[in-house]
Amino acid sequence: MSPTRIAVVRALPGVGDLLCAGPGLAALRTAHPDADITLVGLPSAAWFVEAHPGLVDDLLPVAGVPGLPEVVPDAAEARRFYATAAARRFDLAVQVHGSGVTTNPLTTMLGAGHQVGAARPDQWRPPGTVVPYPDDVHEVLRVLAVTTASGAPSVGTDLELPLTPATRAEARRLLGGPGPAHGPYVCLHPGPRDRATAGRPRASPRSGTTSPAPVTGSCSPAAAPRARSPGRWRRR
Repeated sequence: MSPTRIAVVRALPGVGDLLCAGPGLAALRTAHPDADITLVGLPSAAWFVEAHPGLVDDLLPVAGVPGLPEVVPDAAEARRFYATAAARRFDLAVQVHGSGVTTNPLTTMLGAGHQVGAARPDQWRPPGTVVPYPDDVHEVLRVLAVTTASGAPSVGTDLELPLTPATRAEARRLLGGPGPAHGPYVCLHPGPRDRATAGRPRASPRSGTTSPAPVTGSCSPAAAPRARSPGRWRRR
């Protein structure tokens, strides 16, 4: 029987972290078009749910669980979170948050009828379907390895970032402040956090373009020192 309530666990904070889950969510949506798909993630992921109504139906914010970014450990909050999750009566829980050191136990505690995830050989193996965590591939393919194992074949690897009224309003607000108010400019996301690409040369802000357009960018607070340092950029 096809699941009707699906939890997808990915409690990561970065824009790229969430966008890389898009192809896996598209696979789940295609395989289960009538299911309610819930992203179990950080409160800050609300923008992703708003931007992708065709992929995700709602967000269940993680609270109190230790070992996750932006989550303050709190036993009482964690108990309330797990009680809320259990009340949702998920048929399927899909863990696409890395190798699952923290999130495989979290996924098990959701109480779903079946769970699918990934783990390294030396890690605790949760119940359900577990695939080997692939360290040496792109993050999109890591996510797809898990969603495919859940019975949702890949339908593509393209990433999408739809523009919502809220994002357009925020862009107008930012452009009205200090910085380039008119004309073209180059926007870079200086990551990646992905270990599969860590250490590879990255493009310079001026490589690949002859335009004198101003350069701006986005990053997480942790990446800000790297983004501000011109010496960290390398030409291809």
